[in-house]
Amino acid sequence: MNSKVWLAISLLLAIILYWQYQAATPQTASGDRHSANHSTNQTNSQLESQNKSTHWADSFSLQAQASQNSQTQANPLTDNINDAQSSLDDDEATEASAIKRCPFAEFTDQEHQLLDSQLTAFFNEGYAVDDIELRKLGYIFSADSGASNHHKRLFFSDYLQDNPNDSIAVHQLLKACLQLPHDKGCGEQLDTLVAQSDNDNGYLWLQLATNKLVQRKPSQFIRYLEIAASKSRFDNYYFNYVDLFLSTSIGRIDIAYTKLRNTADELASAQLNNLSYLVDFCTGNLNKYQDSCLRLAKSLDGNSKNVDLQSFGSGLLKEIYRTLDDDEALAEQTALDQQRYSELYNQDWVNAQSLMQYDQELMVTWLENGKLFGEQAAVSALLSEAKLKSINPDYLPCPLNQ
Repeated sequence: MNSKVWLAISLLLAIILYWQYQAATPQTASGDRHSANHSTNQTNSQLESQNKSTHWADSFSLQAQASQNSQTQANPLTDNINDAQSSLDDDEATEASAIKRCPFAEFTDQEHQLLDSQLTAFFNEGYAVDDIELRKLGYIFSADSGASNHHKRLFFSDYLQDNPNDSIAVHQLLKACLQLPHDKGCGEQLDTLVAQSDNDNGYLWLQLATNKLVQRKPSQFIRYLEIAASKSRFDNYYFNYVDLFLSTSIGRIDIAYTKLRNTADELASAQLNNLSYLVDFCTGNLNKYQDSCLRLAKSLDGNSKNVDLQSFGSGLLKEIYRTLDDDEALAEQTALDQQRYSELYNQDWVNAQSLMQYDQELMVTWLENGKLFGEQAAVSALLSEAKLKSINPDYLPCPLNQ
């Protein structure tokens, strides 16, 4: 996906991100939906018996596992890309921003093929040499490595024996174990690894809860769900993944910085977990888990370092309010979202993103603030520096041939 599409999506956040996750609820056939409703009605009695707990978990465990495999998630933003593209080319909108603007880079199919071949060679080099950090990079980012989830589980289990505080490695182990519900290496030791690496990050605990759901252990799923809800920080490591790829690849892959930057964004985004199954779980079980689901949704909405996690928490809150027929709370949350995202993602953001393609100083400002303080702080710092630079008439970061 080229940079114009990514920036078009960013611009649309100001209008429609507040309802992004309404369309992310997993869709099932009518028969499966009936089964899910039936299992919901049986939840109370099934949880009282350990022998029946597997049937309770079946309603959502397959959804949770399948959602992680989906390469294309339901997203209403993509339906409006053409409209957003028109707004990017609107001269009046551009003039309303105090930030200069560069054309967005476009790459030919041939250039994309060359990039793919260089990335494949780079990752394959990591497997060939005795460099565990390069091997780690390959296991994380390479979709063509041929490594099975079992091989990934073995690698990250061994890696964490020497690096127990590496939260990225723990996240990758959890992702691999999500597809290996019966693997003995995906057992009780996972909670210890989460606690050792990043105990205060509710995102890791929420991922661990998802793993327990896939393993059909509903009591442990609820336990870790409540632990996640109690945390004061949710970080999906997006900025850390961008930094990991860029810091390793710059100087090793012979392609332009602009392409590396765009590639880092796409590779990092591919690491994020789809949590949309939680919408079905919470709305279908509010009679028993209303307090837990509300705490989780409010914690995600208020304590996330990443906008996608925050917007998911907000979307989950609104689904709960709809289920409860709480129109007042729903209206308040919707208004908050509209204000929140329109202030954050606007024409200034679009223009600053265009400059960041070519100005590595802006990239560093955005990346470092994102790692330390979260996405909203990263955007604010980026806009402030871009506005300051744009005052200078000699600031000309755009390529001369564009």
